[in-house]
Amino acid sequence: EKKDVTQSLESYTAKCPGTMEFITLPDGLKLPPVPFTKLPIVRSVKLLNLPTSLRPHKMKSLLGQNVSTKSPFIYSPIIAHSRGEERNKKIDFQWVQGDVCEVQLMVYNPMPFELRVENMGLLTTGVEFESLPAALSLPAESGLYPVTLVGVPQTTGQITVNGYHTSVFGVFSDCLLDNLPGVKTNGCTVEVIPALPRLQISTSLPRSAHTLQPSSGDEISTNVSVQLYNGETQQLIIKLENIGTEPLEKLEVTAKTVNTKEKLYGDFLSWKLEDTLSQFPLKPGKIATFTVNIKVKLDFSCQENLLQDLSDDGISVSGLPLSSPFRQVVKPRVETKPINPQESSKVGDFSHVKTLEAILNFKYSGGPGHVEGYYRNLSLGLHVEVEPSVFFTRVSTLPATSTRQCHLLLDVFNSTEHELTISARNNEDLILHAGECQRMAIQVDKFSFESFPESPADGTQFANAKQLEEERQQAKGLEINSKLDICWKIISFHKYWEASVEGVLNQLVLEHLQLAPLQW
Repeated sequence: EKKDVTQSLESYTAKCPGTMEFITLPDGLKLPPVPFTKLPIVRSVKLLNLPTSLRPHKMKSLLGQNVSTKSPFIYSPIIAHSRGEERNKKIDFQWVQGDVCEVQLMVYNPMPFELRVENMGLLTTGVEFESLPAALSLPAESGLYPVTLVGVPQTTGQITVNGYHTSVFGVFSDCLLDNLPGVKTNGCTVEVIPALPRLQISTSLPRSAHTLQPSSGDEISTNVSVQLYNGETQQLIIKLENIGTEPLEKLEVTAKTVNTKEKLYGDFLSWKLEDTLSQFPLKPGKIATFTVNIKVKLDFSCQENLLQDLSDDGISVSGLPLSSPFRQVVKPRVETKPINPQESSKVGDFSHVKTLEAILNFKYSGGPGHVEGYYRNLSLGLHVEVEPSVFFTRVSTLPATSTRQCHLLLDVFNSTEHELTISARNNEDLILHAGECQRMAIQVDKFSFESFPESPADGTQFANAKQLEEERQQAKGLEINSKLDICWKIISFHKYWEASVEGVLNQLVLEHLQLAPLQW
């Protein structure tokens, strides 16, 4: 019976469409329009926030972020009271002029047949709003079904979603939320701020299957990964494209290392923002390039688990005769990662790939939104797998002919599957085959270390004294390493990379490398 009625209604409206206009009878009586508020039935209306990468943020002022500029007083109970009343209706996020904004409706079809809803859109007031109507088909007695209606605010100010309009069986209906008491809503009024640019990033690296989860709760828009040897440096080329309608005028870049317990030596990520800012302001549709140097320098000292793996293979690396360095090739490191992650824990596998993760945050602004103090954030997740290259399995010293010099002895192990060379400043290249260990002797001038502060004599600040001593030892290691300038190169790659002794030098070696306070 319901099906017959709807078919008859469709045949009538095909000849004379049903509108929301009043009908005036000959006797002057006006018949109001009757909207189909239950075809479909709407249970809730929820205004949605913009995607994380497009959400506007307000720059903090000196007096605080939420200080009203409409009053000369920092605090006014009248303003606070009015805000309290407004909070019941106004939502705590903003929409942006010119961006597509969404409202989600939970609807269901009470009819025993499929319900086709055409030209379903939003009814709003307060801001010029371009509604983009949708068409949907709801199964018979569908149950609650999410429907997202979208539109674009064309001006700024307060916008209120008053309801929605539909076209069902040829009848056009304007359904106001005030006439639907059973509809749940999270608020119907939201602020529309001035337009901001939209930034899209692409990189020279492949996308990563590892998704970073920052502690701040922000989402990472893009995740990329790269595999490097310890000591290797690689450039990451990032293309910044303005896909919005406003010029991109301001850009700030920060980096944060996350989810790692590894000790890093030197700058992991570095860049020169001035080279990118010289291409600004970036007009809509234009692309700028941003170059990041990825430099991985972890501990080059031989780990206990690696020594154990080498011992399992019958190789001794604890000490080598200076006159006859041994050459024994161990099984090469597998270049590709195993499909089954459990395979990487097998006995004898000493690849020991370590992971570094960082988040690059791009804070940008421009256009009218920048004038009003708003900006956007975009984050790039970087996943770096660091493969071992060379290890210093043992370090010691020998006296030289001059008391102001000594020989630093390093037992170097090549853990790669490639033939490589390693050299220090003013030293000849030492060739190491895959899995080979040799000793290199470096003649160095002893160091005075006069510029480093001494540890406090009293024990009242034990924690500070211990921390100061660690900092002094790190500073000494950094100075020594900078003078050694140790580099290694995989012969087939024709690229020089660094190796660091900062994590290898113990207190005894540091004492031997220190210049005596008295000279005879």
